[in-house]
Amino acid sequence: MQWLSPPDAGFGVGVHRFAGTPQPLRRGTRMFEFVGYDVLRQTAADEATGVHDVR
Repeated sequence: MQWLSPPDAGFGVGVHRFAGTPQPLRRGTRMFEFVGYDVLRQTAADEATGVHDVR
């Protein structure tokens, strides 16, 4: 993995290149799950208070 954003940017952007042999995805497989700001804010608040969501 390589970081593209500078350390003081306030956010992180990284890249990775898969070097293996591509395989078809199974139907219904998710590669990403996008969350809204409500989830991000709650996570940040929980981390600030030491609360950890165990899933």
